Amino acid sequence: MITWLRGRAQRLHRIDTRVLDTALALLLTGACCGSATQFSGPGWPPLDALALLLICLGNLPLAWRSRAPMIVLVVTWTVWAVYLLLGYPPMASWASLVALYTVTARRPVKVSAICSAAVGLLVLVAGTLLMSVTAALGQTLAVLVLWAFGVDRRQLAMLSSRLRREQEDRAHRAVTEERVRIARELHDIVAHHMSVVSVQAGLARYVFSSDPGMARTALDTIAASSFEAQEEMRRLLAVLRTNGDGPGYAPAPGLARLNELADRVRAAGVPVEVKVRGVPRPVGPGADQCVYRVVQE
Repeated sequence: MITWLRGRAQRLHRIDTRVLDTALALLLTGACCGSATQFSGPGWPPLDALALLLICLGNLPLAWRSRAPMIVLVVTWTVWAVYLLLGYPPMASWASLVALYTVTARRPVKVSAICSAAVGLLVLVAGTLLMSVTAALGQTLAVLVLWAFGVDRRQLAMLSSRLRREQEDRAHRAVTEERVRIARELHDIVAHHMSVVSVQAGLARYVFSSDPGMARTALDTIAASSFEAQEEMRRLLAVLRTNGDGPGYAPAPGLARLNELADRVRAAGVPVEVKVRGVPRPVGPGADQCVYRVVQE
């Protein structure tokens, strides 16, 4: 279910990105066409159908900027250069600036620096044609700011990706350690209780005819040990299924149940004596269960 929701979210994210890029391309195309038709300056030829076509070709490729940023930048830069070479009124190519930011945010610094220099060159050419130092400096500053923001965005993206990988590695190690702990505890449960059952079963078979009372006691010990093993295994399975929130199962055995453990081993015919020195004090659940398993082993 979680995987399905994550896949749906990723697909929606891709759809939203495409819609945003398309909307941005249409918006810039309309804005550039509108400003171009309003441009009037002495010595500049009027805008014809070819000029409007070049403006559209230089802005509409932004619809693919997220999927192919480098190609989009090359196309917009080339169309802008052709537009200036044909002598049309120079204007700022906002599509090239947006494409430059995308390339800077996704490509290495060396590549983005070369692209920024190429875009800056056309900016200076456009400013020179307009004979406006202010326009040239302003657009050059815009190129530098976009390059700086793009580099910062790329570094943040790389840092986020590295942190995400580290979190995944820590989660994987935690799952592996938990599996090893559960496997170790399951081994302790099965090994101890099956040993008691095996000893008591042999004892019951040996004295079945000569001492029925002893055989009955051995069978009672087998039943009790089997029930305890079953309950502990159910508790482990409940933890795996419900992350430890499943009700109805006793907690893991600890030092408080050492006497029960000693009684079960005594019933198997092994003399066991439990001595407590000092004043009992509470310990953490991990240490409590660990000591119990060591004594059990």
